[in-house]
This record gives sequence, C-alpha cells and structure tokens, in this order.
Amino acid sequence: MKRVYTHLIAISLLLSMGAQADSEDFESINSGDLRILTELPDQPIPLHSKTLRLSTDSLNSFWVNNSQCLTHMNWWGDAVQIVFGKGKVRALNITRSVNIGKSWVEDNTVQLEEIAEEAELCLTSENRILHHDKASDSYTLTVGPFLFRLFDGFSPMTVAMRIDYPKDLLILEDILPGAAPGIDIIDEPGRIYFRTSFEGVLWVKFHFRRAGSLGW
Repeated sequence: MKRVYTHLIAISLLLSMGAQADSEDFESINSGDLRILTELPDQPIPLHSKTLRLSTDSLNSFWVNNSQCLTHMNWWGDAVQIVFGKGKVRALNITRSVNIGKSWVEDNTVQLEEIAEEAELCLTSENRILHHDKASDSYTLTVGPFLFRLFDGFSPMTVAMRIDYPKDLLILEDILPGAAPGIDIIDEPGRIYFRTSFEGVLWVKFHFRRAGSLGW
C-alpha cells in the first residue's frame, strides 16, 4: 500500500517536487544537519553528477556552464516540478530523459510526468554562481544546496562534481568542505573532482585567486 508524501529534492539552486513512496522507503531518513557518509547503504542512493565549466568570459559575467544528470531517483513520483531560482539560471534544456513519460522546460522550471523506477534526467544550463571579490581579485564558486529531502527529514545521496577552469588565469586556493573521510577530492591544473555521499544539506565552495596575484 502506498502513501502520498510531499518531499523536497534540492539540487544546485532550488529543486522541489511532490512524489509518491512506500512507507518503508523512509526508514533511513535523517532529520539532522549535514552528515558525511563513510559507508553507503546496501540499496542504490540518488546520484547527482555535475560538470561546471568556468570560461574566460565567466570571470566577467559570473555565468558558469552547467551539465548535470540525476540517476537512481527511485522515490520520484507520478508528477514532479523542478524549480530553479529566478535570475540564477538561463538556457535551461533537457538533454536526456529515461523512464519519464513527459518532460519539458517551462520558464525557470522543469516539469516531469509519468515517472517510473530507475528514472534518469539530464539537464544543461548556465548558472550565475561565481562571485568576484574586487579587493583581493579572488573568485568564489558556490555550488548548492544539494539535498534529498523526503517527508520531514533527509535521505542519503551522492554528489559527484567536475570543475573545469582556465588554469592560466586562476589558481585554486581551497575547497570547503575539504578532503576528509567520505569526501574525495582530486586537484589537477585546470580541473577539480569532488565526490561525497551524505545526508542533510551540502554547500560546496571553491576559492580561486588570479594567477600572478599574491593571494588572500
């Protein structure tokens, strides 16, 4: 027997939905603050894979190219609305839709209907998530919030990000949260990989300075 719940999945800027789920799906829900997982549940958990590309133009416009896919979303319901913050997203497009009967972009939202198990959704967009501090000539890329909220608590999810940036113009200063048990980071010139599984609400900040500047 199924019960209808209103729940929230927030990914990147703002993403909300109402959906349908079995009551046993909620046994592992966490209602606390951010908790990084060092061991994963036996069943697959939602995966948000994301690539952000900072271009030379991004350093002036603060718009960043984004491509992302959502998979293992087995709690998605019959109808879902994904809402992005107005003024923070543009050029929003659906590039892949699997096991979803209907999907379309409407203003700053993505509308989904007839969602089956193992649904997969991929999007591209431009997001205004880069901040420039004039005093230090530094940049902060703020990504989030990421969360998978069901009923009145949080359920586990995995975020896997790749950040591409112009290595001749920017130098990575630090990442918050940084590498720790359950948080894997690979830092290469011009490219960063970040992966973690968690419960709660996750924000990730990447701090850069201009190449040739003295730093913070």
